[in-house]
Amino acid sequence: MHGFFLIDKPAGISSNKALSQIKRNLKIKKMGHTGTLDPFAQGLLVAASGEATKFIYYLEAADKCYEAKLQLGVKTDTLDSYGQILEKQDISKIDKDKIESVFNQFLGPQLQIPPMFSAKKVDGDKLYDLARKGIEVERKACSIEIKKLVLLDQQSDSMSFEVVCSKGTYVRVLGEDIAGALGNLGHLSYLKRISSDGFNVKDALAPEKLSGMSIPLEKLHHYLKYPLFTLDETSITALKAGKFVAHSQAGGLYSVLNDKEEFCGLVKSEGALLKPERMAMV
Repeated sequence: MHGFFLIDKPAGISSNKALSQIKRNLKIKKMGHTGTLDPFAQGLLVAASGEATKFIYYLEAADKCYEAKLQLGVKTDTLDSYGQILEKQDISKIDKDKIESVFNQFLGPQLQIPPMFSAKKVDGDKLYDLARKGIEVERKACSIEIKKLVLLDQQSDSMSFEVVCSKGTYVRVLGEDIAGALGNLGHLSYLKRISSDGFNVKDALAPEKLSGMSIPLEKLHHYLKYPLFTLDETSITALKAGKFVAHSQAGGLYSVLNDKEEFCGLVKSEGALLKPERMAMV
């Protein structure tokens, strides 16, 4: 099976467990995904199998959209409702204008420090493994960008929002930071990934309901953001063999299609040559 699977991951299981279930049900040996979801989080998980795993790198940098609920007045060690309560406080009254003003402060490029309870590695150790042992280490701030932040609903002790953000953004950290900017403690009580890599959760299925591929590899060009052009079979065969092909194109990456308009791989144009970047060997 060479293609992509759109998984609607439920809360309470890890991304790897969701993939293991699909691998077992569909008898697939190797799978990867374009961006993990914490066990606490639910929603869209994009997975690939076979030759499609070669193209995960070219999808995972895309922006992601989430819906989240921020519970005010309570701080937890994991920054979500699965964690241990560290502190409580009375909730200060917040009006909508103040929320929107704070939201505006978080828009744009910025630095964010990854949380201890995350899969990020420091010196080869996953942070959540260290956190479970009670060890806290220094983490380097990472560059992220918040591209959209919209209030969806407000209650006396909580608020729901939608965020569109770059790869590597921890919405749990964003939630705690928003609460702090509002003069409160807070943690996420709900987090759902709505879209990623051009895919949407409305097209996804729960792991146990998937019976086959959602997106075959030959349709991948619809989701990659590279310009397209078609080559004959002789040229495609040469590229798959690692050879260069004479072809005048502007410099950059291109998705190559065959005469059936099927995706065959990615090539890089340099001068008057096309060089194989990543080819699908199917």
